[in-house]
Amino acid sequence: MRNQSVRWPAGLFAASLVALVLAACSGATHEPPPPPAGEARTLEHQGVERHYYLQNAEAAAAAPASLVVSLHGYRGLEQALAERSDLSQLSWGPLVRVARREGFVVAYPHAWLGKWSQFEGLENTTLEDGRTVDDVGFIARMIERLVDEGLVDPARVYLTGFSDGAIMSYKLLCAAGAPFAAAAPAGGSMYQRHRDNCAATVPIPLLVIAGTNDRSLPYDGWIFPTGRELSIPETMEHFRLLHGCTGQKSDLLYDRYGEDQSRVLEVVWTGCATPNAVKLLRVEGGGHNAPSFEPIPEAWREWAGTHNRDIESAEEIWAFLRQFERRPSDSRPTAREEPIEYAYEVLGPFDADKVPFISHGLRESVRRDFVGNRRSTFTLAVCQSGCAAWSWGQRWTTTREHIRNVLQQCEHNGREPCGLVAVNGELVKFEVQPTQITYPHEFVSSAVPFVSSASLRRIRSGYAAGAQHRALALNHTGRYGYATGQRSEEQARRTALARCREYSGVWGHCFLYDVNGTVVFNPAIYLYGTQSWE
Repeated sequence: MRNQSVRWPAGLFAASLVALVLAACSGATHEPPPPPAGEARTLEHQGVERHYYLQNAEAAAAAPASLVVSLHGYRGLEQALAERSDLSQLSWGPLVRVARREGFVVAYPHAWLGKWSQFEGLENTTLEDGRTVDDVGFIARMIERLVDEGLVDPARVYLTGFSDGAIMSYKLLCAAGAPFAAAAPAGGSMYQRHRDNCAATVPIPLLVIAGTNDRSLPYDGWIFPTGRELSIPETMEHFRLLHGCTGQKSDLLYDRYGEDQSRVLEVVWTGCATPNAVKLLRVEGGGHNAPSFEPIPEAWREWAGTHNRDIESAEEIWAFLRQFERRPSDSRPTAREEPIEYAYEVLGPFDADKVPFISHGLRESVRRDFVGNRRSTFTLAVCQSGCAAWSWGQRWTTTREHIRNVLQQCEHNGREPCGLVAVNGELVKFEVQPTQITYPHEFVSSAVPFVSSASLRRIRSGYAAGAQHRALALNHTGRYGYATGQRSEEQARRTALARCREYSGVWGHCFLYDVNGTVVFNPAIYLYGTQSWE
């Protein structure tokens, strides 16, 4: 989003809207802390002890939470045995940081001897008595145990996996009665034998992330000794048919990091029985790795190929998965319903010359940002006195939340209600919307501006009931940080601001919203300024 009188480099601004949470919410240091410790667990299956690692179980302290099951890639025997003694090696840092922010649990099942039992006869996939390892049953029992313990909501169980973990994901999706509401494999495609013998009775929404220059599990498929790996297009066609999709659209995403010599093309299939159920992030020039804002070791890059840094895979995966849940009545995944709060009339493709009220300089800024970035998510609000705010997409928020945030920022800029003039890249008829921001004197969690509905729930449960001294800090992109039970009001203020900055990454301008139950958010605060907020 933009303030009407401030210009920022387009690259910096776009990066801020899709930035991964770079640090967990703990301490006042600006160095991102390591992922929090999890719990190494075991269960008995097929008469042997199987292992898995659980992180962010505290998300289920008040009620059962969503679960993301993350499947690791191939492990050599020596590495697999070492991991049994230290299962924390399975942790995927970016995913667990998203989990802490969004409030879901992550489970990492461990393959028997480093290799998932994708097919019969694979090396290291048999037990001592000669039986084939049953990974489908092991993962199902792990999920059942977490549900029985009250940690996990069975309607919101999701699946992701990388490389061999992606191949195993497809096998799980084709098992009868698969418990997943949606899946997001990366760096691997479906095997022909899994497709041809698929026993799934209910199609499951799918996001795939794949690099076109993957040399390990090629984008165009390969015939291995274990069987034929389908191409990514063949894999997507299988799920398109399952979901009954009738069309598709694509969007070349913003080139955040031009030096990586790769781009991400987003392909979404349309007309599906479950809306938005089939999606591909095709990494043009990408190798055998998951795109991430974070760099990877040079040795791994040389082996795996080009590493794209335009998107954060963990963010993209959760933004997709969170849309779906399973209905208890028929176990069919369905798009999660949210109330529609904004009505608008679409006039046609966006045209900056048709935006009312704004100045010539502001119009040129709007034009440049619309042309230079992802048009399909561009949303713009203006007020009748000439203020404006716009954004081209916080990818982990819903359209409704995105519209609300743009309207709130516009209203904050102009101190008057605003109206929409563009939504998701289309010109809409200007109509003043109701007031979006309130300024209560005493803290009311539902009145906190700029943050998503999921963040509001966490603020309500974690901050509102917290002990004195406490403080809550925000920034205009919806990032926040809070501190409770501090020794003094000053310490609470500084800790909340530091945590907000850690969450905000490159867009770190945070301001205090509440201190000890008193709202200190000042309508005159200049959110885009460079002054210190202490």
